[in-house]
Amino acid sequence: MENFGIENLKEVLNAGIALGVGLDKSLSDDGKITWMEYFNFTGVITKLPAAINDIGLVPKEVKDLDAEEKQEIVDFVADKLDLEDDNLEAQVEKIFEDIMNTFIAILTLTSTIQGMRNA
Repeated sequence: MENFGIENLKEVLNAGIALGVGLDKSLSDDGKITWMEYFNFTGVITKLPAAINDIGLVPKEVKDLDAEEKQEIVDFVADKLDLEDDNLEAQVEKIFEDIMNTFIAILTLTSTIQGMRNA
């Protein structure tokens, strides 16, 4: 089985995290985005080209995830995500980890069922 790695997935997540952090910073004080707060989104603009470049490989990378790569992605998100509200940040990180665990379980189950059908 070919191993696709996770670099493109990390680039897409990085752009998404930059967008979320920009929104969090812009909305945290008054709930509005002002002209001066548009600078909070420069991270998204700089990360988009890398995220878009090989986005077609992301589904293959996700389908190919193993437990070590899943943990690397969870750690990557925890490292990059920096919200104003630390409690919210911890909740988002936990939810993301739970989603990753559920996704791995579904992939494992799907693979097992396909193996049984092919046997």
